[in-house]
Formats: sequence, C-alpha cells, structure tokens
Amino acid sequence: MTVSPRLLSLLGLVLVVSLGINLFLGGLMLGRDFGGGLPVRPGLAGGGMRAALEQLLKELPPDDRAIMRDAFDGHRADIVDRVQALRQARQQVARLLKAASFDTAAATAAMQTVRERTGALQQAMQAVVLQTAPLLSQAGRQTLAAPRWQRP
Repeated sequence: MTVSPRLLSLLGLVLVVSLGINLFLGGLMLGRDFGGGLPVRPGLAGGGMRAALEQLLKELPPDDRAIMRDAFDGHRADIVDRVQALRQARQQVARLLKAASFDTAAATAAMQTVRERTGALQQAMQAVVLQTAPLLSQAGRQTLAAPRWQRP
C-alpha cells in the first residue's frame, strides 16, 4: 500500500497538534499538582499555586500556619523566580509548536528545559517543606501530608 505525501503531511500536522494539546493539558495538571506552591501575597505569579497554598494555610493549626507562612515568605523571591523561569520555558515550547516549520531539535531542547525548571521548582518547594516540617506540630504535618504526598 502506498501512502500519499499529502496524507503524510496531514498525519504530521495532526500529530503536532496532538502534542501541543497534550503539553497544554500536562501544564494545567502540573500547575494543579504543584498546589502547595507560592506565598500568597499581592503581585506574585502563580495563580492556582497561590490559591492552593492559601487553602493549605487555612487548614493548618494557627501556630503551624504562622511557621509555614514565614518559611514561604523567606523563599518567596526564589520560588517566584523559578515559577517565572518555568513559565518562560513553557512559552518557548508553545512558540516552537506554533512556528511555520517545526524544529524537532529546538523543541526537544525546549522541552528538556521545561523538565529541568519543573524539577528546580519542586526542589525549592520541597526545601520549604523540609525546613518547616520539624517545626510543625504532628497535626500540622498530617495536614501537610494528606493531599500532597499520598497521591498514587
């Protein structure tokens, strides 16, 4: 069976569009999953992460809430920088996917950058947890753990 060049071109376009949709949905899911993220203060980037942190802070016992807020405040600049770097990397992937001609090597490198920056953000967030956990009450640690570390 012979496949026409037109059909191959159409299939390639469908695959690129599918990849773009998957990256977009993956980004949305990552944003939701990193929901213990940014300090809640006016002017910070993060959207869903800020809302998730605010929800976490509301659930913590009052003494633990102050400890956790202070810890995030102490790392705010670093976390915001990492969120912005990740956002820029995702925007680069989007630009490459939208380009008139697709550059596989550039897209591969851009996606690697997204993975690296996602890891760097996770590392910063986990550093706050490690710094804070010994200072929290057992009830506070249980509140912190329940929705964030027990996902399958």
